Amino acid sequence: VTHVINTHVHGDHWLGNQAVSERFPDAVLLAHPEMIAKAHAGAAEEWVNLMNAATEGFTTGTQAVIPKLSTSEIGRLESGGFTFRFHAPEHAHSGTDVMIEVVEESVVFAGDNVLNNRIARMDDATFKGNIAACEVAAKLAAAHYIPGHGAAKPASTANTSAASTSTPTTAWSTCPRACQGTFSMR
Repeated sequence: VTHVINTHVHGDHWLGNQAVSERFPDAVLLAHPEMIAKAHAGAAEEWVNLMNAATEGFTTGTQAVIPKLSTSEIGRLESGGFTFRFHAPEHAHSGTDVMIEVVEESVVFAGDNVLNNRIARMDDATFKGNIAACEVAAKLAAAHYIPGHGAAKPASTANTSAASTSTPTTAWSTCPRACQGTFSMR
């Protein structure tokens, strides 16, 4: 493992950094600059405590390993023969979101901007921002979209027209349809 890209500030998407860093100490951890700032400002401690409470102490000892390098500092990453482009729509799921496009594979890791059969936590987001993030993802015209939670499916099954993503109700039913199948992001 050479790099870990955290999709947003919610701890279920980055508290594994400690385990990765212990096993692969040279791995570079990256995230949206606002994710890094919020983690340092208290979100890291909040999420460690939340996960510890939710697991009734099973995660005791987890330490928040916060990325030092922001995706905006490097713009994109070339590694292992692959190009990773970072897309950071404003005010989407958390205000700290990064979607990762793997150019050569025509895959987009959408983070929690796109979910399958779930409703997202929206206390850090806006529906309009999340819809805009789905539109950014759709314009990438990838063959596959990997949701933040749930299974993935070829993009050809999605209805990504502007009309289908113009309201929160249709955004939730449209974006996830692009993300059903055999892959899941953790």
